[in-house]
Amino acid sequence: MLLLAGIRAAQTELGRRVDERGMAAGRAETPVPHDLALFTASLKVAWADGKQRPTHRRRYVRVKPIVRPSMLDAVRDQLLAWLEAQPALTAVAALDRLRELHPDRFSADHLRTMQRFMKVRRLTMAREVLLGPSPAPTGLMADAVGADNAVPVGSDTKVLGNNPS
Repeated sequence: MLLLAGIRAAQTELGRRVDERGMAAGRAETPVPHDLALFTASLKVAWADGKQRPTHRRRYVRVKPIVRPSMLDAVRDQLLAWLEAQPALTAVAALDRLRELHPDRFSADHLRTMQRFMKVRRLTMAREVLLGPSPAPTGLMADAVGADNAVPVGSDTKVLGNNPS
């Protein structure tokens, strides 16, 4: 327990020094001895306070979403038609077809993007086979998607984390 108390005190001191960096140069303080009974009693309820150690900092969470249109949005319908006709179509073969149709827009560097799209689309297709088609969208999404299409436009990019909000 003394070792644990010493570690906790060292972490507190380190956190205080990091917070005061550059404010007071060359200041040395002697560590204050800790009461072991008080420390062990505080361990019983420390978890309830949600108190973190001073060396732990809150993780940075981006508030503003990154919204960028996918380069595959323009050819999504064509890719979906190819996948419906050939479910075993590989990303390399699909990219080769796109490179033949749009040599100025697609290159071999876009293979990873195509692989991610194919992976998400295959997961969506497997989910539809196992769980049935998802319910038809209503309102504005129905106008954008169409009444006969059960998969919302851009659902593949939403799974990749590229969803507008």
